[in-house]
Amino acid sequence: MNIDSIKNGYVIDHITAGQAMNIYHFLNLDSMDCPIAIIKNASSKRMGKKDIIKIDIETDINLDILGFVDKD
Repeated sequence: MNIDSIKNGYVIDHITAGQAMNIYHFLNLDSMDCPIAIIKNASSKRMGKKDIIKIDIETDINLDILGFVDKD
């Protein structure tokens, strides 16, 4: 699988497998009008499996929520 790189925006990597959709909802990404990629269960040498979220826009989002949703 190939997911294109983003030009401006955020990559939230090393998310515990299965937590990407929780983060998606807590950050209200469903209300954004931009490309967003959610990769679930990607292979990771360190974690075994992980999730990744790519947001292809620079915007103000509360990234502090990440520490509450995905504590690992």
